[in-house]
Amino acid sequence: MSKTSPLKGPHEFLVKGAYDAAGNQVYQHYIQKTHERLMQIGNEASQWDFGTGARRILNSKGRLPQSEIDNVRKILSGPRKEEYDNYARNNDTAGMEKIKEEEIKHNQQLQQFGQMRMNLARAFANGELQNHFLHRSPQGKEIAEMMRDVDRLREKKCPPGVEDCENKGDWGLEIRDYKKIADVTSAMQKAQAELNNLQTLDEQGRLYSNEHLDRMGELQSEINGYNELLNAEPSMENGLLKWASIDEVSGMIKTIDVNSKNRLEAIRKSVYDRAFGSHPEDEITFRKDKVLESINNGVIASGDINSLVYDEMINGRIFYDDLVGHIKGANDGGKTYKDWGVTDDMMWNTGDVNQDGIISDEEAENIAQAVVNNEPVIKKELSEYMLQHVYSNHEEALAAKREKYGSNVTEEILDSEQKTDATELNPNHFEGSHFNFKEDVEETTEEDDDEEEDVGDFIETEDTLA
Repeated sequence: MSKTSPLKGPHEFLVKGAYDAAGNQVYQHYIQKTHERLMQIGNEASQWDFGTGARRILNSKGRLPQSEIDNVRKILSGPRKEEYDNYARNNDTAGMEKIKEEEIKHNQQLQQFGQMRMNLARAFANGELQNHFLHRSPQGKEIAEMMRDVDRLREKKCPPGVEDCENKGDWGLEIRDYKKIADVTSAMQKAQAELNNLQTLDEQGRLYSNEHLDRMGELQSEINGYNELLNAEPSMENGLLKWASIDEVSGMIKTIDVNSKNRLEAIRKSVYDRAFGSHPEDEITFRKDKVLESINNGVIASGDINSLVYDEMINGRIFYDDLVGHIKGANDGGKTYKDWGVTDDMMWNTGDVNQDGIISDEEAENIAQAVVNNEPVIKKELSEYMLQHVYSNHEEALAAKREKYGSNVTEEILDSEQKTDATELNPNHFEGSHFNFKEDVEETTEEDDDEEEDVGDFIETEDTLA
């Protein structure tokens, strides 16, 4: 298997990403105050040892902390108990049955919550949680906080003036509404962009009346309101918190996409076995189009992108780490923006934070984030990364076969293999700055064509799509 990063050669997205990272909202949102506010809970969570919480839950076999038990008792006492006693005094059997049914439902939800914490702790202890979920997603870190010994269960209450609503009386959890936060952030960025544009036009003297001044005042007030909301303590009243059912929260827990990893491994193994197990005199070519189709359909299309990017899909390698290292030239003594084709004229619009022309760790991270947040680009780069990994294994299999049968294969046969092997990687396989493998076109017999169409030995498992 390949021991080095499948990322090869320069990539044109790096240059584009460099100045997109500064010029578009991805970069601005990533390093400025709005993003820092969204990640605040992650910083708080990182100060607590998740491993300690996970061990406590597992050692106690999922028993809820005393604070949660006290919280449940508090919910069940007070008005709820008074309501039941009132039904009993009036011999209201239907009312008493209603309270009992609610108690049964609450008991089930209590057990469900305990099981969710147990599953979360077990997944953490076994290293099954996604890196993105645990280390990069504010929502993921907040959910991981549920391993703390604090009370979390809250009863669903209808909005003021609403008699009945969905999940009324159910037990669930109050968590940050990250969709609401994202929507507010997006609206604030849009208002800021309009304000910046008006300010630029005003400074250039291209506005010939004062009507824009009123609009600029409205935009500034709007931005101030958004900032005030985002910096407020999250609550149900200001909409930054929302009630979520236990089922809903359970669905937010993200584990590593093992199915996609297994599919990629099946593709790799099939290609390796085909090359290594072939007859010593066979001219085995790398079926690039078929491999790429299998990767796109069997891994990328159905896979969890965050897991494909941030988790170990290839043993010993993580795409995102390789991407950041590739951008900053970790194995080449460092990279400058000029190394990626960014000219002096472009430098004003790059992500060069300290304007020294060198891609620092922070700048490489910013560029990588611009790439990751562009869905078409990241899917294409992932598929090419995986294609290179499989191709490297094909070449290793051929080398291993020659080493095994070298003494029994004539020099003429080896020379013939080297000349006719259309899969040998060379500079001609790069178009522009992207890896683009080209197979040499040769005249083939009908029999050879039939053999090339036979892909039965390529995909051998149900999990891997041909």
